[in-house]
Amino acid sequence: MYCVKCGNKLEDTDKYCTKCGNRAFTSTEEQTESARPVEERREELQNAPQPEVYGEGYAPHQAWQYPPKRSSGIKIAIISVAVLLLLSVIAVGVILALRGGSGASTPERAVEGYFSALDDKNIDKMIRLSYMNKKVCEVILEDYLYDEEYIRRSYKNRLESYSLHNYSVNVQKTEMYDQHDFIGYNDFNFENCQGFADVYVEIFANDSSYETRIPCIMINKRWYVVDYIY
Repeated sequence: MYCVKCGNKLEDTDKYCTKCGNRAFTSTEEQTESARPVEERREELQNAPQPEVYGEGYAPHQAWQYPPKRSSGIKIAIISVAVLLLLSVIAVGVILALRGGSGASTPERAVEGYFSALDDKNIDKMIRLSYMNKKVCEVILEDYLYDEEYIRRSYKNRLESYSLHNYSVNVQKTEMYDQHDFIGYNDFNFENCQGFADVYVEIFANDSSYETRIPCIMINKRWYVVDYIY
């Protein structure tokens, strides 16, 4: 016969297993069971249905499955859009750096933009389009005594006296010059300018209008109004 616990072969006279110490048998049923070969009993146990050992709401462990891979096309599209946006920002930055973020491409646009800023009471835009721009003063102002706070305060004070006016301008013609004589600008040196222009316009302020000439200068291929606010 065999030990019902460890399968060790026992003698008929053994009351306890000589290997594990388990009692050989206690009844005729156990004695019959112990007499069966251990391989037979092991196979029977393996094929027997297993009892439910999981608690309520607990599911047996299942083999891990990786989620399906998403298409790489979406990632490529997102990266492409990001690269295009970055290149656009860089391009705009380079253009602004080269142009100083000021001036206009033609004298007519400089004048029109200046009067549009005057009508909007936009001091920053007026300065960017006038010869009082810092980039311009670095070239034409003697000893470069640029005082931005004083310039802004001067523009603000003069704009207050024109607060009731609505300005618009109609460009009539433009005359280009290689040289230009500016009277009353003793602190400025216009020799480094690359071009000069007189823009003839008709200015409308409320219900009245008048014609005048507005001088412009070109610095680094950008045009600026020689300050007109009167």
